[in-house]
Amino acid sequence: MSAADRLQSDFRQALLARDSLCLVSGHIYSDCQASHIVPWNRSDVKILVVDFPYALTNAVYELIDGDADETYNPKAGLLLDSRLHHEYDALKWSLYHKVNGV
Repeated sequence: MSAADRLQSDFRQALLARDSLCLVSGHIYSDCQASHIVPWNRSDVKILVVDFPYALTNAVYELIDGDADETYNPKAGLLLDSRLHHEYDALKWSLYHKVNGV
């Protein structure tokens, strides 16, 4: 197993322990995949987040405890069923932080 595969496996195990099911659909863990909140396989999206003005990048860094290199930190991920994971990475749907209930 490669180092990247081991990191991904550990990432999934940590998300399984924390979430135990898909946070959107409620599907059981066996149907789920570890998903990154910022889809790291989409370089176009990653560039927008990492190279965006300070306010946005600061929010992302705070999410993962100040270390932007922690791609596999469970705080930077969520458990999604396979279909939703692929749709999320394809930017067919998104998560947004509500500010002041809006």
